[in-house]
Amino acid sequence: MAAAAATGAACHNTTSTTAPSSTSTASTTTSATTVPVVTGISPQFGVTDGGTPVVITGAHFTGTSLVNFGTTPAPSFSVTSDTSITATSPGGTNGVSADITVTTPIGVSQTSTLDVFTWGQNSLTGFSLSTGSTRGGTPIIGTVTLGLPVSTAVSLPIQWTANPAGTTAVLMPSAILMASGQSTATFQITTFYTSTPEQVTVTMQYLGQSASATFNLTP
Repeated sequence: MAAAAATGAACHNTTSTTAPSSTSTASTTTSATTVPVVTGISPQFGVTDGGTPVVITGAHFTGTSLVNFGTTPAPSFSVTSDTSITATSPGGTNGVSADITVTTPIGVSQTSTLDVFTWGQNSLTGFSLSTGSTRGGTPIIGTVTLGLPVSTAVSLPIQWTANPAGTTAVLMPSAILMASGQSTATFQITTFYTSTPEQVTVTMQYLGQSASATFNLTP
């Protein structure tokens, strides 16, 4: 577990606070009186490029002037309450972990296993369909899952093939949008009545990876 090096900064009675190499919209109208405490972070993982929104929970966050990931300041953070901060992760090395610490004029939060953040390369970890066989006319829901939340919204291409080819019994989007901060997204496949059995294979793609699932349409 990496140790965090951070120092306290003077408290200013303004509506915003800027830490060195870090931008904040933290309110400092109420003075903190106790050293901050971090009791949890979500998510505990983020992409190596940085930019993952991380919600930090705990206590005594009023007046926060710095949020560190190890020894690296968060590029930006917002103190939403005395018990919650949303911080943007900096870039890091795949597989490396660091403690997230919070600095106020009173002091720096102590590190623990509850504040550990790990950088990792994102991956396509799952793709499923709500059913493997249905009569035409019943919608099918597809679910795609990534290993880590995305730092910015991304579009994941959808490809599909049918047997027999040229079916008109299926309608689905050409891509699915994964919203910023999310790791799971769903989409709907519209099916129509068919007079002959059909098999449809759907393939998701992300960062050169692919995953497929198949469903059957019955008359």
